[in-house]
Amino acid sequence: MDELEFGPCVREYRKAKGLSLRELATAASIDFTYLSKVETGKFPPPSQEVIARLAEALGADVDVLLGLANKVDPTIQEFVARQPDVPRLLRAWKEGNLNEAKRIIERQRKAGEDVQEP
Repeated sequence: MDELEFGPCVREYRKAKGLSLRELATAASIDFTYLSKVETGKFPPPSQEVIARLAEALGADVDVLLGLANKVDPTIQEFVARQPDVPRLLRAWKEGNLNEAKRIIERQRKAGEDVQEP
C-alpha cells in the first residue's frame, strides 16, 4: 500500500487505542458491521460528521482523517464558498504560481485594512 488509505488507518488508530470494533462504533454512534466494512475498504469513507466522531473517539486529528477520506470540514467548505479569493489562492499555490498567490494575499491584506472594527 503506497498511499495511506482511510479504512486501514482508522483500524490502526483503533488498535493503538486498544478499542474493539464495537467500542469504537458505539463511541462514534455507528453500526460495528458498517465500521468493519469501512476499515476493510469494502465501503467508502463515511460522511464528514461520522469522521469527526471517529476522530474524537480515537483522539485523532480530524483533519488528517478527513484528508485521507478526500473530504473537507464543512465549516471550511462554507468559508471557501463565501471567499472567492481562497480557491484562487489555493489554485495559484498548487500550480506554483507564487507571484499570483502573493498578489491575492496582498489584495486581501489591503482589503482587511480597509475594514474597520465596530
